[in-house]
Amino acid sequence: MWDRFVVIPWDVRIAPEERTDVSASLKRDPDVLEHVLAWVVEGAVRWHRARAEPGGALSESGITLPGRAQGATHAWRLRSESAESAGDALAEWVRSDGVSKGDFQEKLEDLHASHTKWAQSVRAPVLSERAFAGALRASGVKKVKLRDGNRWEGIGLLNRKTDGDN
Repeated sequence: MWDRFVVIPWDVRIAPEERTDVSASLKRDPDVLEHVLAWVVEGAVRWHRARAEPGGALSESGITLPGRAQGATHAWRLRSESAESAGDALAEWVRSDGVSKGDFQEKLEDLHASHTKWAQSVRAPVLSERAFAGALRASGVKKVKLRDGNRWEGIGLLNRKTDGDN
């Protein structure tokens, strides 16, 4: 399903002194937005038709996806797929020995380290700390601010070696 989407990076920053008033362009030519939209749609149709050719040979048709767009699309797909699988991976980790939901408060670093170790042991995808935190939130675990730092309430590491740190 994800192969139908392309991400176009919009990371160009125009210096304030080089910016123009878009509304002035619209006043001069009210159809400018229509022309831009037509251009975008025409390009999308050409690109889609090229993909539909036998073998999906975009380069044979003269249409290629720029490397920056390929990279942005790949990164987006990875984030999307990891977000979808994050909930499943978290549920499996919680079911594993040593993790429990309940009246606990843990540091994100400790939880993430435990999850990473588990994921590596079962050859599951390792979630980034950000994706992991999002999966915790989605599963109902809440971040709380305490005097000694943030903790995640509602999940605990049962097999932790006692080192005086909770």
